[in-house]
Formats: sequence, C-alpha cells, structure tokens
Amino acid sequence: MAAAGASRLLVLLTVAASAAATAAPAHAGRLADLGLALTSRAPAAPTGMSVHLAFHQAGDPAAKPPALRTAVVHLPDGLRFDSSAMPQCSASDAEIQALGPDACPAESKLSVGSLSAITGFGAPVDPLVGDDHVFNGPNQLIEIIAAPLW
Repeated sequence: MAAAGASRLLVLLTVAASAAATAAPAHAGRLADLGLALTSRAPAAPTGMSVHLAFHQAGDPAAKPPALRTAVVHLPDGLRFDSSAMPQCSASDAEIQALGPDACPAESKLSVGSLSAITGFGAPVDPLVGDDHVFNGPNQLIEIIAAPLW
C-alpha cells in the first residue's frame, strides 16, 4: 500500500435507497452519545444531515471508551437515502486505499467533518485527529477517514 494510502481508514456504510425525512433527538446511551439533526422535517423531501457521535466508558462519559469493534447506528424510522439523486463515487477499495478522498469525484461528496479517536498507542499518536469525508455511492455512503502521517 502506498504511503498516502497507509494514512487512510475506510469505512463503508451500506444504506437502503429511497426518500423520506424525520428528525431524531440527541440520545445519551450507555457507551455512546448520538446527536442527529436533519435540515428538513417535511416527509419525502431532500434533506441535509448533521451527525455527532461520541463513544465513552459506561458510567463515565469523560473516560477512554473500550476498543471499538463494531458500531450500529439506528436512524429514525422512515429515513431513507436515495443514492440516485446525485452523482456517485464508484471507486474501488484499492483506489480509495491508494488515493483516499481524491479517489471520488468532487461532485459525489456529501460532507466533510472531523474525527478524533484514541488508538491506545499513546502520544504522539493519540488522539488521532482526521478529516471524515462522506461520499455518495451506489446504494451506500462511503466514509473515508484521512489522518496525517507522523
């Protein structure tokens, strides 16, 4: 893998395609807090979405969370993603590993956010901070975390 590819982490979230919109309140859970806001509350209307997800230790939101092996986020009932509504990224996993966010066409980009993670390696690696690029893909959201090389 190229050096630039080594600095990237790829997470693919597969989501059903359709169209509807509802809002979800912030939720504080035992191991994670989730905030989700939609820009429209009108049913079957296009909408933007803002997501804040913070993992933590049970009983102590300020403590380092346990190692993350999987995460399942339940979105509001009726929420659907219509991946045919705009251009799609069709890059292969190998292209994404080699090129990171540059593997996808700019017009398929949905959002750029930030990520802060604790790897367990300690300083200077932790906290690992990167950019969270989200692209529209065929029947999926493609999330590419781009973190700097040390």
